[in-house]
Amino acid sequence: MLKPKKKITKQDLKEDKFVKFTLQAKTYVDENYQKIMRVGLVIGAVIIILIFYYYNAQETNKEANSQLGIAEIEYTNGNLQKASERLVRLIDEYDGTDAADQGMFLIANIFFQQKKYEEARIYFDRFVSAYSGSNILLASGYAGLAACEEVNSNFSVTSFPFMFHSSMFP
Repeated sequence: MLKPKKKITKQDLKEDKFVKFTLQAKTYVDENYQKIMRVGLVIGAVIIILIFYYYNAQETNKEANSQLGIAEIEYTNGNLQKASERLVRLIDEYDGTDAADQGMFLIANIFFQQKKYEEARIYFDRFVSAYSGSNILLASGYAGLAACEEVNSNFSVTSFPFMFHSSMFP
């Protein structure tokens, strides 16, 4: 038995936007599959590199903070020689970390206590040039630098390039 043909109405002929978009997207993907895969691989590689970089930076900071903590314990126990050696190693191996910057301040204090004023001045100067953390610690670095100049009886304003440093004024 034959069924009578169904009459097609205007509603049946009306386009379905979702189906049309899906077909266009599939056609685009089929035509540009190679390009899409390359872009996807590049984006994936960048994400993996960023994750690795972030993880590596976190591990470096943890290790630097650990070394700084050990040096601070040595300093507190009065073993200035061991603390100095550990701090020099910290500054060399982990340069650019916050712990290395704080280590510069601590080693400058050690040299100042040992009356090695020129070495103390060098480390205080490096500290105030590199440190971007606490303003209180930065002011202490400037005070240490000034104390080194004072010991050398150098009271001229030109010996204090930090005197009008922009980071001192908010």
